[in-house]
Amino acid sequence: MNREKYRHLVMKHIRPNYDDIDETFAASTLDIHDLGHDPAGFFTTNKEVMEIRIADEKTVGFTTLTFKSGGCVKTGPTILFDRYQRKGYGLASRIAIEEYVRPMGARKIYCTCPQDAEPVVRYLLTAGMRIEAHLQRHYSAAHDEFVFGKLLIIDEPTLHTAPKLGNAPSRICDPAEFDRETLIKDFANLFAVTWSPVSESFARALIAQAVDVKSTEQSEKPKRLVCLRRGSHCEAAIALMPKRGGAVKGLLLRGTRHAPSLRGLLSAAAQLASGELGGRKLYFIHPLLDATALSILRSVDFQTEGLIRAPYRAGQDAVVLAKFL
Repeated sequence: MNREKYRHLVMKHIRPNYDDIDETFAASTLDIHDLGHDPAGFFTTNKEVMEIRIADEKTVGFTTLTFKSGGCVKTGPTILFDRYQRKGYGLASRIAIEEYVRPMGARKIYCTCPQDAEPVVRYLLTAGMRIEAHLQRHYSAAHDEFVFGKLLIIDEPTLHTAPKLGNAPSRICDPAEFDRETLIKDFANLFAVTWSPVSESFARALIAQAVDVKSTEQSEKPKRLVCLRRGSHCEAAIALMPKRGGAVKGLLLRGTRHAPSLRGLLSAAAQLASGELGGRKLYFIHPLLDATALSILRSVDFQTEGLIRAPYRAGQDAVVLAKFL
């Protein structure tokens, strides 16, 4: 019964700090909450919009929990009604969020906030969150963004054995050129090599969204896919998804170490991000231990903006690299 109040608070407190925020932002979040899963995310599995209540059952605000594959939960936006701000309810809400997600097996919580939001930064640090990344002009061209994280369980780096990859040249390819079933299997294999195993249904859904660009699901978060082809198989791929504010998130999946081919793939992805997707910034979150990929990204002017502790897999830290288009 408080959905309209949630929408009002989002427009009042979130819209001034971020580009491209309108009535559809809160509506989309509530739609995913009702649906029970997120059909458009790379790593997002679900969103829950929660009321924050105090002992007498008064609602003092709202938070949104975004559940990621691998046990990570993004918190936010977390918004309080004006009369309950600066009275300790923000810090109490952080504690309540942790108590809510721990029994679900959450390993980590994280959130973002504008660099210049000093009261928010202060209370997040007081709650035990730590700054993991400093994103330049990310969700807005007017200010930078901090990424905060907090591990809920002890997490140690895990040794992930890197597979032996080929070094033969491959060519840029439109994903529509592949046999669909071959592309789905190759994409799932590349995802497992780079991050962690995924289901065939996940790979099938993402490929459908990226290739069938006229799909009705494209309206909110359109995805695009750029591939490297050798023979009949996909050797590497970059999936692109625009975010609000002009940043485009890239997901680099590779089954080759041929640097010239990978640099060509990155160039094609940047052209697509700045052209068809209208992005002003392209960024990747990529496993820290994949030194070859990180070196190639830096060789084409991507700059490091942070180190994220185990975002999508226990023990697998990741680097944020970005460049303006």
